[in-house]
Amino acid sequence: MPGTPCWQHLKCGRERECPAYPDRGFDCWNVEATMCRGERQGKYGDKVRYCRDICEYYDGVISGRIKVT
Repeated sequence: MPGTPCWQHLKCGRERECPAYPDRGFDCWNVEATMCRGERQGKYGDKVRYCRDICEYYDGVISGRIKVT
């Protein structure tokens, strides 16, 4: 059974505008210019700090609480 992509878990509603859609919703922190917090994020080095510190989806995937496969 497939896992939960970021836009589904976070109830984004803007996934079609996001460069992670449709194939990178399980590792969106690795994709530049994703649509997070209602705004387009920057380059990997700038956004990954936010992902590591604050993003519940990132934390859930890394810890195994959110299944992606």
